[in-house]
Amino acid sequence: MAVGSSSGLIGVANLKKNKIQKLDLKQKSSVEDIQWDPNSSNYFLVCWKDGALSLVDADEEREMQVFERQGAGKLYSNFPIV
Repeated sequence: MAVGSSSGLIGVANLKKNKIQKLDLKQKSSVEDIQWDPNSSNYFLVCWKDGALSLVDADEEREMQVFERQGAGKLYSNFPIV
């Protein structure tokens, strides 16, 4: 089980090992959602309020990868809209 807070902290409870971990992933925004990887009991994704996404290894207690929010791009006004 994992929970996130508005301060960016994440708590992970391992019921098999009777252990609770507190993870501070150094993000500046609040946690919006947490989803476990359906194929692994170690990995979960964290969605941050700023649009970033983090892949976290619960056993290693670290961020494996961070996916930053991409810009919307630029709409070119010299192209006709069909």
